[in-house]
Amino acid sequence: MNAGIEDSADEESDELLSSVQAGMLLGVGPERMRQLANAGEVPVIHTPLGRLFRMRDVEELMERREAQGGGGHWLARLPARLRRKLLS
Repeated sequence: MNAGIEDSADEESDELLSSVQAGMLLGVGPERMRQLANAGEVPVIHTPLGRLFRMRDVEELMERREAQGGGGHWLARLPARLRRKLLS
């Protein structure tokens, strides 16, 4: 009955972000995103056009940073749907 809603949520969490977009969520620049990916802190997809990050992986990193007291960027504290709208 709720399969459509769950599928929609899964599709949103699989949304791909550029280094710039992912960095905006975390409050860092694209170079720092590269460093985080190289350090294994966040999975990355390498493409001919650059690095891409899954929304769910970036959100998980945000949660880990918040749990460690990192606080995060103001954008990271917005509801997920609003963040996605701002990044699109």
